[in-house]
Amino acid sequence: MANHLPYGRPKGTKNKLNLLAKERMESLGHDPIIALCRLAMQAEANGEYQLAIMANGRLAKYSDPELRSVEHRTEQTTTLQIVTGIPAESGDKRIPAVAQGLMDRLVKAIDEMPDDD
Repeated sequence: MANHLPYGRPKGTKNKLNLLAKERMESLGHDPIIALCRLAMQAEANGEYQLAIMANGRLAKYSDPELRSVEHRTEQTTTLQIVTGIPAESGDKRIPAVAQGLMDRLVKAIDEMPDDD
């Protein structure tokens, strides 16, 4: 039994307004990707780096896959060094409450990590 809603367009059908806009651009010989490439290159050449970054950022999704986070597990033991910004020569060796809270959360998260068994 097909799972579809009784309203709206069927899955996979193109939006009519988007198709109309695409047809109009094609009839004018306008390619928005090429126009954005030209804008990015011209902005960079003119030293307008904010505009170049914006234009290239919008273009990047068409040339490279979007990066996703990747989890990597290994059997090796890793040493984690936490830098608090507290000078070592300071006479007070107590850990500030905020840092202690962060350390407690880190230890809890590590303890809750599933084993690779």
